[in-house]
Amino acid sequence: MAGGAHQAMKIVHVCGRAVADPALRLHGSVKDIQGRSEYFAERGVGVRQVLVDDPARAFETMEATRAWPAAGESAILFESSFCPRALEHVRRSYPHVRVLLRPHNAELPHRLDWARACGPGLAALGWARHAVVNVLRDWRSARAAHRVLPISDWEAYGYWSRLTRPDKVIAAPFFLPKQLREVLPEVPDKERLCVNLGAARGNPLVFHALGAFSRCIEGLGGDAPGWCFASSGDAEGYAGPVSPRVERFGVLESPYPLLARARAMALLSPLGGGFKTKVLEAVACRTWVIVPAPLARKLPLELRPCCIVLDEISPAGFAAALKRALEPFPEDDPGVRLRSRAFSALDAAFWL
Repeated sequence: MAGGAHQAMKIVHVCGRAVADPALRLHGSVKDIQGRSEYFAERGVGVRQVLVDDPARAFETMEATRAWPAAGESAILFESSFCPRALEHVRRSYPHVRVLLRPHNAELPHRLDWARACGPGLAALGWARHAVVNVLRDWRSARAAHRVLPISDWEAYGYWSRLTRPDKVIAAPFFLPKQLREVLPEVPDKERLCVNLGAARGNPLVFHALGAFSRCIEGLGGDAPGWCFASSGDAEGYAGPVSPRVERFGVLESPYPLLARARAMALLSPLGGGFKTKVLEAVACRTWVIVPAPLARKLPLELRPCCIVLDEISPAGFAAALKRALEPFPEDDPGVRLRSRAFSALDAAFWL
């Protein structure tokens, strides 16, 4: 599409209010939304951003503020699948407007994985209930949208294409936006350091990964000599094991300095949906990523040469992975190709 056509387009961009909070700039969904903002700026698209406190109440917020598409606005992009009523309203009341959906997770398997990570108990039942509620939201939102833009290939073809017509679904992978690439530290000589990155707010998935990380370290014995281990993130509510060999950093303002030092990042839980944005951040810092095979299969092909895959999560497999992490890191930058593919997907969604 010619540049003039790009510049003539005006759209509405509906986001959660977290995107405007500087303290949450490294939150996964916020980083992902920054990528769309970068795309709009590069393509010269006119954007009116609508912020909602709760995506599940987007219809009520937009109705109260009369934030629906105005004259001259030809598309609307929703950054959540939790607002099917709003998508359905636009399709019904504004037939000239192209409705696009960017979901951040395949909610049914994602929330069931949260339940699995909790283990037996009431918490698991609560997350299983969330899975049922959210898959209905996903189904309605996907059917209302003209195009669905999942964050990863495996979600696009293994989940969203089953909820709506497959020809409506275009994978638009996460990429690290320019404003974050510009603050990546220079990579020094790497230390024999393996890190586990948590989250600003703890949840069952990050706790599941921390437990596996600690158990593997405790089982190393005399293997992996000279290696140090560290973990970051909120651990309030975590009741699992933490190896005394793990240095705890708590919630970091930025994980990038720690990743720049580390030879490896371990993400040892196969659970959860989405993209796992921390994997690309580690790769951008030239840090090997140690992952179990089920998680590796969910990652984009572009990232797999930078990953060390465990067929089984065990101390022996972990020790072998640490040994391999001493090898030179691949020279290729997969982030460039992910960005190009995401831009192509957005071009197709908006203009084809």
